[in-house]
Amino acid sequence: MTIKKWMGMVCLCGVVFCGIPAKASLLYSTLKDGFGIRALSMGNAYTAIAEGGQTIASNPAGLAQKGLSFSYENLDTESRTYSYFSSNSFFLGPLNYSSWKKEDKDGGSVEVSAIGFGKKGTNGTDWGLSYKAIKQTYGETQTTGWTADLGVLVHANPNLNFGISAHDFVRSNAVISPTLAAGLCYFTPRKDLVLSGDVVIGTQTNKSDLTTRYGVEYEVAEGLKLRGGWNQGQLSAGVEVSLSLLHVNYGVIYPSDDSGATYMLGFEIGKPVASAQKK
Repeated sequence: MTIKKWMGMVCLCGVVFCGIPAKASLLYSTLKDGFGIRALSMGNAYTAIAEGGQTIASNPAGLAQKGLSFSYENLDTESRTYSYFSSNSFFLGPLNYSSWKKEDKDGGSVEVSAIGFGKKGTNGTDWGLSYKAIKQTYGETQTTGWTADLGVLVHANPNLNFGISAHDFVRSNAVISPTLAAGLCYFTPRKDLVLSGDVVIGTQTNKSDLTTRYGVEYEVAEGLKLRGGWNQGQLSAGVEVSLSLLHVNYGVIYPSDDSGATYMLGFEIGKPVASAQKK
């Protein structure tokens, strides 16, 4: 499929997706922002990077790559924004199981358990699907539902990826609208420098939105990576330290208001896909 056909598909899907209203909520944040310190530290511009098990929340097509890892992340170590926000992920490419939970200051919570699968296709095009079981709790009320994501990842050339991910395009008993993310990612042959950008089309609070987000990652030395990102007025940064099969990730998100920064800390054991792909 040519780039022109891909762009045409993005525009068509955007018209459809923008026509469906949504409700801004803890559910919206939990499903649309997902999890993953690497992604969040890079402004969540991860649609075309799509590496490792945590890509199940950004673009399930990335699960088609080989890898084996387990990760745990505390995504708000000081409970600054949420009372509780953590995730677990087990990846054995092309399969993944992940769970993450957010609890707000009012006691409401959303818990997601997801399974995903990726498949390598022809002409450098991979695709993937994920199924997300959702449990929402607000006071004495508890509801369950599910949604599904569909992603495509095109390896346009050895230094450029193009990704599309349709989030929550199928759903049951979940008050959430679908969104469409399209991204580009450039990386050097050794992947010591990664530049990414996303465009997200969807609706929130009954208003159509088109937002952009950007990320950068630079390997300063073997086993040490620095990251930065920008997402709707929020600046983010992060660092990864790798010691053989142990990887420690730290990140921070600075909001556009004065509510204070959110700090994140996570651990991953295994062989990340990104390292496996280096030449």
